[in-house]
Amino acid sequence: MSSLRFDVRMVQPAEAAGRIAIDASRLLEGGDRIAAGRGYRQAAAMPVAHRSSLVNLAAVAIGLGEAQAARTHAMRALQADGADADAWVNLGVASWHAGLHREAAQATDRALRLVPGMEAAASNLSLMFQAVGQPERARATLADALQGN
Repeated sequence: MSSLRFDVRMVQPAEAAGRIAIDASRLLEGGDRIAAGRGYRQAAAMPVAHRSSLVNLAAVAIGLGEAQAARTHAMRALQADGADADAWVNLGVASWHAGLHREAAQATDRALRLVPGMEAAASNLSLMFQAVGQPERARATLADALQGN
């Protein structure tokens, strides 16, 4: 089930760590995991004062297969702002990859409640429901998201 392709969220960075995380994400997309890992470690070692950096670090950690680190980054972002839907999406994906499927669905649902119709959250939650054999809930999630838009 961990091979599902979920959407993660990256946000406009407010500081250097967040910008480096975006660069690392681009390296990952280009297939350069080694350079992406270096960029991620550099960004993670920097002082982080803004939740945007934590959201971006969580996204890169997910891409690198570091679910626990991603969960930590997302939870720190949520400590700064519990209404950050992007952080909830990334927490959901990280939790899924960590094997915490109920927590993953709850976090992703929280993102959808904060931003009804949020495409990444709706798509991810639908995939989660499909993966656990609940196709009706998967369809209902997408239908609700369409109405939210």
